[in-house]
Amino acid sequence: MGIQACGCVFSRTVQNGWTYTSLHDFSGPGFISPVSNVSFDSQGNLWGTASTDGHVRDGGVWEIIP
Repeated sequence: MGIQACGCVFSRTVQNGWTYTSLHDFSGPGFISPVSNVSFDSQGNLWGTASTDGHVRDGGVWEIIP
């Protein structure tokens, strides 16, 4: 979901129950509406695609660096 229901990336950890941490909200002005599966590279960076980039309405590839 995320802010404005445009998608989000989050982590969950178990410590006396589940702990939720928001890593990124796809609410603009950058990429919004992530699509497809995500991949990790050898450094642990998370990669994915989005249907809209928030500017010219073209899709693109995004990366989250831990």
